[in-house]
Amino acid sequence: ESERADAYARAARSANTHRAYGADWKIFAQWCHARGESALPAYADTVRRFVAHEADRGRSPATIERRVAAIGHYHRAEGFVPPTAQPDSGRLRETLAGIRNSRGGKVERKQPADAQVLAAMLATLPGDGLRARRDRAVLAIGMAAALRRSELVALTLDDVVLVPEGMRLTIA
Repeated sequence: ESERADAYARAARSANTHRAYGADWKIFAQWCHARGESALPAYADTVRRFVAHEADRGRSPATIERRVAAIGHYHRAEGFVPPTAQPDSGRLRETLAGIRNSRGGKVERKQPADAQVLAAMLATLPGDGLRARRDRAVLAIGMAAALRRSELVALTLDDVVLVPEGMRLTIA
């Protein structure tokens, strides 16, 4: 039962999130080790100095906040209070807010892909071979259904059903 509970707990986050958290935790643990600090459990002030260090290295506020989330995740997983929930975490929260305000800047959004962009992408896949036809279908379906990359690559043949109205996709 414990193994099943652990499997469900792992399923709470995507594989990409687990990978990112693992990389973030490794960076934090190495930073702590180099300074003789404890990574687990870590004090809020330790994490506050770490995020300042990351900001000074040019990391984006989003990356820094993900690293803080990873640190919290590893603390909760081991039964410790996350640094952001410790009684003295106010200065850490203020430091994070200051990083967002001073380094956030304006987010430059990409232009959304439209029919012309899709046509240009499809044109780069010429031919009637199976691979070219598959790739064009994947691009067209992804665009028409507004799928995320992870949803698109997770589709299997069983998830696609042709119906009188067109196509039905099952997103697991």
